[in-house]
Amino acid sequence: MSKVVLGWIVVGVGLAVAGVLARAPLIAPIYIVGSVVAAMLTLRAWIDRVPIRSLVLLHAIRLPIGAAFLWEYAHERLPASFALKGGVGDMIVGALALVPFASRRAVLAFSLVGLADIVMVALTAQYLVLVVHDPQMLAGFGMWQYALLPFVIVPLVIASHLAAIKRCIDNNLAPV
Repeated sequence: MSKVVLGWIVVGVGLAVAGVLARAPLIAPIYIVGSVVAAMLTLRAWIDRVPIRSLVLLHAIRLPIGAAFLWEYAHERLPASFALKGGVGDMIVGALALVPFASRRAVLAFSLVGLADIVMVALTAQYLVLVVHDPQMLAGFGMWQYALLPFVIVPLVIASHLAAIKRCIDNNLAPV
C-alpha cells in the first residue's frame, strides 16, 4: 500500500515539476478524477483502517493553502473569482479540521461541506484555465507549487472526504 501511495505522489510531483500542467491543462481534471477513483478502489482496506480523526486532520493543510491564495490575490497573481472562493473556503475548512469532532454527524457535515468546497474550487480553476484562458491562472499553473494542487493535494483531499463520508454512512467510525 505505501508503495502505491508513494508512487502516486512521485508521479504527481514529477508532473508538477516538469511543468506538464502549464502545457496541457486538460490533464488536471483527468488526473484528479483518475487519482480519486484509483485511491478509493486500491486503498479501500487501508482507508477503512485510518483513524477518522486522521482523515479530518489532513484537511488542516487547507488553512495555509487558502492563506496563500489570498496572498497571491492581494499581489495580483491570482484572479479574485478563484482566490477569494478558494482562499476563504480552504481557510474555513482547514480551521474546522482542527476542531475535535465528537459525533458521526459532525464529521459527516464537515466532510460534505469540505467536499463541496474543494469541488467548487477545482471546477472554478478548470473553468478559468480551460474556458476563460485567464492569464493569471495560466501563469499559476506554470509554477510547480500550484501544479502540485491538482496532482497531489486535490485528489488527496477529495479521496479523504469521500472516505470519511463513506465511513459515516456505513457507521464504521472508530472512536472520533
